[in-house]
Amino acid sequence: MDDDGAVGAQAAAVYFLELDSYMQAGGDTAEWEAMSHATCDFCADRLKQAERIKSGGYTWTGGEITITITHAYAQDGPTGIWPIDIMVKSTPAAVTDSAGATVSKFPASTEPRRVEVARRNGQWTVVELGAIPAG
Repeated sequence: MDDDGAVGAQAAAVYFLELDSYMQAGGDTAEWEAMSHATCDFCADRLKQAERIKSGGYTWTGGEITITITHAYAQDGPTGIWPIDIMVKSTPAAVTDSAGATVSKFPASTEPRRVEVARRNGQWTVVELGAIPAG
């Protein structure tokens, strides 16, 4: 992630997304917050979920994520954003309460996504993650 070009952008995207299950399970949101752009809805939603799990005394299990880069685009000059298409594969996950009862279940999934990353103050920032636009 020290590379400030395409290789660093890809490494930052993978690193960030692989933080998700760690954050959900342990409640440590510092690195996620440091890498999340203020406009990233995906980032904010996952952060809120991790905070609800921690504050509610719940436990997150599973949900490990594997990222495969499927296409990396050239950096957009005006915005500085590196768009990267990825395949996100996650294992099943569950949230349980203190008695061990299942509160929520999340099935395994494999989904194509586009992640957009940029450099801000010398650090990689995830600007957004969402569906790959048509065309």
